[in-house]
Amino acid sequence: MTDPVSEELARRAAEPVPWRGALVIALSLHVLAFAALLVASRPTRKALSLPAVTVRLAPMMHVPAAAPAPAVGGQKVESPPNVARAAEQSKPLAVAKPSKPAKPAGVAPPSPAARGATAHHEPPRREPAPSEAEEPLSPPGGGGGKGLGLAGDAPVEGPPFPYQYYLDRVLAAIEQNWFKPASPPGTRCRVRCRISRSGELKEAGLEESSGVGAFDRAALRAVYAAAPFPPLPQGFGGSELILHLEFVQ
Repeated sequence: MTDPVSEELARRAAEPVPWRGALVIALSLHVLAFAALLVASRPTRKALSLPAVTVRLAPMMHVPAAAPAPAVGGQKVESPPNVARAAEQSKPLAVAKPSKPAKPAGVAPPSPAARGATAHHEPPRREPAPSEAEEPLSPPGGGGGKGLGLAGDAPVEGPPFPYQYYLDRVLAAIEQNWFKPASPPGTRCRVRCRISRSGELKEAGLEESSGVGAFDRAALRAVYAAAPFPPLPQGFGGSELILHLEFVQ
């Protein structure tokens, strides 16, 4: 027995599809249109063209010097104004030489012995002003208004350090970070610190304790809080600077 549903499906499968060709044509047209869009959207490179400028060099015109006008019939014939003006412009400019100063009257020339003495005479030495003279290192306890200064017996270790402005900057930076604790008047401690050429604080420690722990810790804390310091001056030959700081209540 034959199933009618199977027969109908087989019949429909055997029938030709009328829209199959139209589908193939539509797909082909879509592919062609997409390819055309890709080709049209590709940017075209234009050649860079710069405007051409033609330069022509004109030869320099040499104006001859005006010759003296000949005398015609006992009268002098003047040259045209433009020729006379060109001749004046072609003349070289005269440079005035500095005149020698006049010698005062009644003064005899110096003798050879006097000339030799004058040639070897040294100018008088100018005494430096108080502001120009090199200031000594700060006395103990007198470096700033808060009782901070360099030790008087050995303020700096190693080679001499004549740069007072650098020491002032170091003391000012430490003073800004030093907060005195409550301690008896006259409390004093000494801190030794080592500064590298770049201004980094390499080491800091107590040399002399004040006997008051809070005072000693405040002094060390001020030194560490002020670091790093400015770089050492270029003219200083040492590789580091060692300072002995004195803190006074």
